[in-house]
Amino acid sequence: MSKSKPDLENYYTVTEVAASFHTASRTIIRMCEDGRIFGAFKLGNDKRSEWRIPGAAVDSFIEKRRQAIKPTDANGKAAK
Repeated sequence: MSKSKPDLENYYTVTEVAASFHTASRTIIRMCEDGRIFGAFKLGNDKRSEWRIPGAAVDSFIEKRRQAIKPTDANGKAAK
């Protein structure tokens, strides 16, 4: 059974994700290495291999951040 190559059209590079989140590429690489970005994988297996990050993982990360940052009212209570 041969492993099929993923359709890279729906994947982002570390540089693209870092730019969209206004953070350092190294931060995104660490998140990939730690398994905090579900589905991220390396193209190849040497030190210079590049990570690919699925678009769905980026969308999921954005939604989790959105839920974590809930608006508050004038009294500091979370809005319903």
